[in-house]
Amino acid sequence: MFLSESHIEELIAFTEKYSGKPQPSSAMVRRFLRELISTKDLVFDLQDNHGRMALAVLLDKVINPANDSCLEILAVRSDLDASSLVFKFIEMAKNHPTMNRTGFQVGFHQDSLISDTELSKLGLSHYYDTFEMLHSDLSSVARDDHVNISDAVMSDQYELYQVLCESFAQSPDTSIPDEATWNRNFLKSSKSHFYLFRSNNVIVGFANLVEGEDGVESEIRTLGVLSSARGKGIGKHLLQHSLIQSSKLGFKACRLTVAVANEKALSMYSQAGFKVAEKFKTFRINFP
Repeated sequence: MFLSESHIEELIAFTEKYSGKPQPSSAMVRRFLRELISTKDLVFDLQDNHGRMALAVLLDKVINPANDSCLEILAVRSDLDASSLVFKFIEMAKNHPTMNRTGFQVGFHQDSLISDTELSKLGLSHYYDTFEMLHSDLSSVARDDHVNISDAVMSDQYELYQVLCESFAQSPDTSIPDEATWNRNFLKSSKSHFYLFRSNNVIVGFANLVEGEDGVESEIRTLGVLSSARGKGIGKHLLQHSLIQSSKLGFKACRLTVAVANEKALSMYSQAGFKVAEKFKTFRINFP
């Protein structure tokens, strides 16, 4: 670990106070700082005479189709010009090319005051859009106890990672941990649940449900099905199972994120009761 626990908690406290949209959970920030960076130099901690100004982190221990690192802008102090500090973070990321990475990507809320034109001047190009969707009433979810769905156990670690990689190999909106990070942290958190769909004793699909810290909303972090097993309703069964389990855990609502271009997934989520809550735009740039 590159940062002390006390330093991590200090950064989490700043993020909780000053983060914008999307607001990362403390567990997510902790994961960024503990697991998904290869050096402390990828934590961009801007300070002035009054203390911390803004915080971002460049995640390089992730895998995605563009072979990019991911710039996560975590928080900007409310009395400062957010746009100028975001531009500073982008320049810092451009000057921190991470090993064997093509470039980096960064996301913005639909209501961001930073225009596409300003980002273009910095060399960034629009890459993809995502919706954050919300199911606000889990009490209405129909029961779907499918016999082929089970909880993951440690012996599923390696097979599940291969399914994860293959399921999202063509999904630009999804970044997954590298294999070493996955192996080191698999099933370490009691708040993260993997549900597996098997066919002929082989994993062909999965869902990852993460318990929210507020006790109200859970999140389906990922839901993937092998390309060879799609079109058979497996994703729908995994989705329903995740919602049922979320309700059993005491949550009233559930969130997930999906690419705007993924029309099939959007349709499935909408039919299950999810509604679009927010939209985000992601941009990317190649390293010099």
